[in-house]
Amino acid sequence: MKARHLDSVCIVGPDDRARNMATSLGRGYPVCIPIDAHDRPLVVVGSGPSVRDYLDAIRSAKEVWAINGAYDYLVGMGVVPTGFFALDPLPGLVDYIRHPRKETIYYLASTVDLSVLDALDGYDVRIWHTNAEDMTYPSGAWSMRGGTTAITRAPYLGYCLGYRDITIYGADSSFNGNRYCYEDGQYPCDSEAPRMKFMCNGEGPFETELCLLKQVSQLGVIIGIFNGMLKIKSGGLVDAFLRSPVMDDSDIELEP
Repeated sequence: MKARHLDSVCIVGPDDRARNMATSLGRGYPVCIPIDAHDRPLVVVGSGPSVRDYLDAIRSAKEVWAINGAYDYLVGMGVVPTGFFALDPLPGLVDYIRHPRKETIYYLASTVDLSVLDALDGYDVRIWHTNAEDMTYPSGAWSMRGGTTAITRAPYLGYCLGYRDITIYGADSSFNGNRYCYEDGQYPCDSEAPRMKFMCNGEGPFETELCLLKQVSQLGVIIGIFNGMLKIKSGGLVDAFLRSPVMDDSDIELEP
């Protein structure tokens, strides 16, 4: 069996991300640093279609972080998230925060676009650093590891901020009619990546994209790293993947 290795390259170059970081740090926002562990559970909500099936559980949670478009969706469902978590350095991220609320803490990667900072002027913004090999951070700065998407980075910031009981909802990584829990096409920057059909553990086919396939495999690794502190309650491809048997990789040849 052969496996193909695909490098991940950020769509925004390191020079532009460095300028963004200089701007966010120059505005004096607090930068997230590790704090002591506590017993408060954290719910992280992505935008997968299955979020609609878990609204009661999400409503009952005391601390909820929403990622991207899940924020406005939850507000529309009567849930004001305590946190908004964002990684994307593109200007399109601002479309997810058209209706900010004062009750929310906005956890933004230090490399987000200037337009996002402008849109949240006067709100509680806190900065965190991504762990990226092509970036140079201030001396002594903490940076968050994880995968290529916001939902694979959020658990690391949660751990940094003392959470040891983290549940992710809406990490489906595949489409069930709609791409998201909200209406497709709601935001101008909706992905236009080619879709593909994918089988997993005899289930499917699941309609998905390459970036979401990578997200699924990354979440599988991250769950192991968190050793019981991270749970995923979703549907679609990620659910099938997490139920699939772990295979010996000794017969896999890696193709660049």
